[in-house]
Amino acid sequence: MLRRILIASALLLSSFAFTFLAGCNEDKADNPVDIIGPTIDTIPPATITDLTVKTPTTSSLALVWIAPGDDGMTGTASEYDIRYSLALITQQNWDSASKIGAVPEPKPAGQIETVVVTGLASLETYYFAIKTRDEVPNESGISNCAEGTTNQEYIPPAPVTDLKAVGFSESLFLLTWTAPGDDGGVGTASQYDIRYSRWTLNDQTWDTAAQLSGEPPPKPGGEQDSFFVTGISPNRGYYFAMKTADEVPNWSQLSNITRGLGYYVYLDPTPRSVQTGGEVDVYFKASDSIVIINVLLRWYSTQWRPFRKLVNGYFTPGVHMVTWDLRDDEGEEAEPGCQFLVELFWDTRVMDQDTLQIYP
Repeated sequence: MLRRILIASALLLSSFAFTFLAGCNEDKADNPVDIIGPTIDTIPPATITDLTVKTPTTSSLALVWIAPGDDGMTGTASEYDIRYSLALITQQNWDSASKIGAVPEPKPAGQIETVVVTGLASLETYYFAIKTRDEVPNESGISNCAEGTTNQEYIPPAPVTDLKAVGFSESLFLLTWTAPGDDGGVGTASQYDIRYSRWTLNDQTWDTAAQLSGEPPPKPGGEQDSFFVTGISPNRGYYFAMKTADEVPNWSQLSNITRGLGYYVYLDPTPRSVQTGGEVDVYFKASDSIVIINVLLRWYSTQWRPFRKLVNGYFTPGVHMVTWDLRDDEGEEAEPGCQFLVELFWDTRVMDQDTLQIYP
């Protein structure tokens, strides 16, 4: 029992500070003793009233303010709590505002503080507010709510330059390309727009071309990307092209135009009906090994007769193209109304054939 009393007394005495004041008389007798209670910090840091937003970029804003102190404007506080939102920040919605991580420790009172907030969307207005705490922690009031708007982003993704289309199976086309970036070739874009047409694709015909759906989200710039096209006839040839957009969206220029032939298509002249003086682009496909290919033109009067040998040589796997200027091997132009047969040979075997018509 005595031990418990001694421990309690020691704890009680340890919570007080004693100040002994010496007496003024010669024998220093009867000196009084002042007993002072424990000091408790109840003074919070001053509330920030000069928060401003500066230096906007397309994805960041800089916050600037004067550092408060530990006690009002005296000393150095312990931490900042910085929040942002797309709406005005008040005490009522403070908890729902987004908290900024990696905030630097406060500077001594009166010094200028700067924090750059990154990862923001372009052309968006953001609201910011701050609370400051000391070591207790005593918390300041909510600062003034400052607002700022990020800049508009004007740099589009780079255009795709290596789009390829291959008849992958009886019902699929495989498109492959190198992913561009968000800004030129840097970063990751937001979306693709891939279109196809039986006829020539360019800037003038882009809006009327058929649009594919289900394109994959872009990969980071420089990585290989791909997409399987379904729902279109695999026994035809198509032009494919694409555009890429960032989050604004800023759209890239049109990609290269690629021609894909269906899995069982080896020959595809375009167009099949052409006016005198025009040209025909004859697309043809080599297999997965190097082969000798002949593309021959025959015209019909009473029977099919040789007219022009367009291609004769070795070709690597893939789709190739030769342009016919409507002339024969001697340079004579074909007459209007003539019907032509285009034939594709692998070595001596006929792989495909199609017809052409010339009109005045």
